[in-house]
Amino acid sequence: MNGEDNSFDIKTLNKWDRFNSKYQFKRDEEGKTILFKHIDDIIHNEFGGDIVYDVDGDGGAQYESLKKQLNELYSSYRDRNTGDLLYNMIPRNIKSKIKEINKELGKVKRKAIAQDKRLR
Repeated sequence: MNGEDNSFDIKTLNKWDRFNSKYQFKRDEEGKTILFKHIDDIIHNEFGGDIVYDVDGDGGAQYESLKKQLNELYSSYRDRNTGDLLYNMIPRNIKSKIKEINKELGKVKRKAIAQDKRLR
């Protein structure tokens, strides 16, 4: 093998691999990811559209409100070129707010699942 010499230990190799590797999914002729297209088709057939986490008849408003809050927090900390989340740049107080919102999202999902048999 005519590559460059390296002295990576397993920890360094795993770190390098995490930052320099991306998963590639098969795409169809239109450039859409086949796996996600298949998932969307299943959801559409089962639910007639997007999954709605309806809690106590609110039509998913609680869930959507929490998702909107998360997206607003994340939007300030995204790379303008790639759209990647720059997690290391997020202040500790914002990270704790994100954690709280994610906990609430989990509660809303669990309650919606308990109320709608199709989500189980």
